[in-house]
Amino acid sequence: MKKGILLFYTILATLTTVKPQDYSGYTRCAEQDSLALVAFYNATGGPDWISNSASDFSTAYLSDDVLIYYTVDYPNAGLGKWLEGPVKNWFGVTLAKRQIGNTADSAWRVIHLHPTLSRRSAGENKLAGYVPKEVGLLTALEWFKVNGNAGLKNTELPDELYHPTILAFDFEGAFFSGILSSALRNCTNLKYPNFRDNYFDSIPVIDFITDPWASLWVYRNQISWATLEPTVAYMVDKGYEYEARDQHDVGRASEIVVAPGSSITLTCNDAGTQGTCTWYKKGFNTYMTGTTYTDNNVTASDTGNYTVVIANEYIRLNDANADYVNTFTKPIHVTFVPSVPVVKKAYTSYSGNTISLSFSKPMVTPLSAQTTEFTVTRNGASIPVNGISRTGRLNEIITLELAASILKNDVVTLSYTKGTVTDVNGGALDSFAAKAVTNIARETPTIVSAITNANGESIILEFDHFMDPATFNANNFTISATTEVNATGITLLNGDINTNISKKIALNLDGSLNNADIITVTYQKGDLTALYGAALQSFSDFPVENIVSENKVSMNLKVVDGTGLIGQVVVKGDMKNLPFPLFDDGTNGDETSGDHTWTINLQLNDGSYDWEVYNQIVTITYDTVVNTDPITGVITYTITPVQINNDSLISGTANLNLSVSYAQGSVTGDTVFNYRTNSVTLILDMKEYLAANEVQAIEPYLMGINNDWSTGMLMTATDENHPDSSYITTAKGYLPGETIIFNFRNGNTWENNSPMKRSHTVVANDTVWCTFGQLTDIPGNSSAAEKMSIYPNPVAGGFLWISLPNHETIKKVNIYTVLGQKINTIQNTASPMEISSLKPGIYFLEVTDHSDRNFQSRFIKK
Repeated sequence: MKKGILLFYTILATLTTVKPQDYSGYTRCAEQDSLALVAFYNATGGPDWISNSASDFSTAYLSDDVLIYYTVDYPNAGLGKWLEGPVKNWFGVTLAKRQIGNTADSAWRVIHLHPTLSRRSAGENKLAGYVPKEVGLLTALEWFKVNGNAGLKNTELPDELYHPTILAFDFEGAFFSGILSSALRNCTNLKYPNFRDNYFDSIPVIDFITDPWASLWVYRNQISWATLEPTVAYMVDKGYEYEARDQHDVGRASEIVVAPGSSITLTCNDAGTQGTCTWYKKGFNTYMTGTTYTDNNVTASDTGNYTVVIANEYIRLNDANADYVNTFTKPIHVTFVPSVPVVKKAYTSYSGNTISLSFSKPMVTPLSAQTTEFTVTRNGASIPVNGISRTGRLNEIITLELAASILKNDVVTLSYTKGTVTDVNGGALDSFAAKAVTNIARETPTIVSAITNANGESIILEFDHFMDPATFNANNFTISATTEVNATGITLLNGDINTNISKKIALNLDGSLNNADIITVTYQKGDLTALYGAALQSFSDFPVENIVSENKVSMNLKVVDGTGLIGQVVVKGDMKNLPFPLFDDGTNGDETSGDHTWTINLQLNDGSYDWEVYNQIVTITYDTVVNTDPITGVITYTITPVQINNDSLISGTANLNLSVSYAQGSVTGDTVFNYRTNSVTLILDMKEYLAANEVQAIEPYLMGINNDWSTGMLMTATDENHPDSSYITTAKGYLPGETIIFNFRNGNTWENNSPMKRSHTVVANDTVWCTFGQLTDIPGNSSAAEKMSIYPNPVAGGFLWISLPNHETIKKVNIYTVLGQKINTIQNTASPMEISSLKPGIYFLEVTDHSDRNFQSRFIKK
């Protein structure tokens, strides 16, 4: 136990090593983070939190360990009431400045959300309600701690919480129910997972934690040994610590309906491959063991609850605390007559388009005719039910699709007239009247503006809420204009912080509007909803600002791949709404098929355009989904292939830019991007080697390119009539400034015994002359104590300034190539030195002053 406590404090110390930036430069919290915090406040009863309701709230309310956070670790963290003053002052919220994507911009983001007063179960701050999906907007979140807040009991955590940035989760004593879903596997940086004292009944395989100090606390939950076994195997293999003891009754209660005198076999799959099962009947030990229990003649005395004590010594003995107690499964209820299904809760969706009923038992898939058995009222007025379906992890939820949306703050009731809705065992749902429905519908989004893009190929709509791309349906929009066009697709435009969190969408059209069109857009209520929000309501003839320009210039955009390895080039830019591919097949502006030159022809209006180039690689990953059969308890792991487009930026962090002028009929700026198009041609002189050595064959290889020191590149003779002279080959796919390491061998004979390695720094398309067996360097000695300085370097003009120590004058300058060949000697020159006659390349400089001291340096001539 002491090891666990030490580990706890060590991890906390590690997590608090990095402090947030000083708030002296604070401007404001990112909008999406602010909105997420407000949603969290509303969903968890923010006004009643101790930290918000106590007039004298201060550090006096905090336990010692939390006090250290606010006084030592994060002294800038606030203690103020929520929704009052700047976000940085709110209790339990810590912000830090974070970079926005690959840009130079940054924003103040929420990194810690922890409105608790103490550690573990003593952290109670009277949060009550549920964690809302809007936490998905906190994309920089690192800590999420709500430990000790039992007012969250029996609610489920949303998948949106599981960000890759998460370092610490602390749910202890919050008594969340349901599952820790497979989305938890997104948290690949997780170091501190504290899940103890909850009602979680399933957990994904925790095989993604890599921190050697990480521990997993999952004890006092409802997780079966079978579910935990793969995670324990990983933790044991890595030497990580875990505690999983004292699970509450695991699994899910089930009901088996049998006829008197019939045979039944009950099954338990909760013990794991290394576990044991002992069956109990009506609370008494039957002393029957194994995963099944059979009764060949069921009588009235055999009905009732059956439970199983499951044990797993592999899990227990590897636990940091092996002091286990008996763990029971939830009961299997054997009966002659099915029980009646009970509605545990009824609630709206965030969109307000549906009402879900959560039942005590798995339900039969409903039929569309059963919609008439339900009556929904909103503020006293009836709303027709248009559809019905069964959902839920264990088939326990029936969802009603409504003809009209429930709006925020509407009072909603639900009635049912007993009819044909049943559970899987035939238990009929009883009638109920005016059952209160929990209304969690969000505010309705509204349209703010509409404007065409310059080429008339799309209409950009802006809303007052972030919009959900999963609900896009272009068929719900109608465009009215002189030019007949239709919306054929919808694109979510990049957001200010995250590309997938935005208030702007683009309606992509099947034609082009012109600058004379008077345009309106109409929306017929359908699928479109705000992100984690309500449904967009119908609107008619919303005016669209027309900024279409008829003056377009035809131009080709080109990407040249010097490596020849790129499989698909994709460009993202503001000339089109969607990322678009370039082509290497002889079409769309590409002149020759398969030449690794990727092009496309564009028709662009006047203006300036930014663009980036990506190498798109399609990969297949596999997602593992865990399902538990509600009747048999069988756990099924389903491996699903998922196709992912991995777009790797190859054009650098600075955007390419081009400008179009219709009046001048010109396109200026970056219309071509050359990716690793520089090459190095190496010419190898073999004459001296052949003259000094008797060799039977001439077979020179260039070695070391792309770290290939085994096969190499076979060189060819520069003159077929004189194969004993020089040989040539070209290495391609380099950037200026890259250094290649290489060497030569003739057949199996290396040019040096070591072998020593040569190097060359790429300037442009370089040619390098070498002599087999001779590695050259600058002659002479440098002064180790004092150095000269040269500038500019690289030098683009005709002059190079040389500054010697103590303002000494120059006696002599020798200039060498990178191969050590002296190409110029200048006597008694003055600074600056004229070098305009030099070709672009890398040169070595040897300078002697009038005290006969030697200085050396290297410069690049552009």
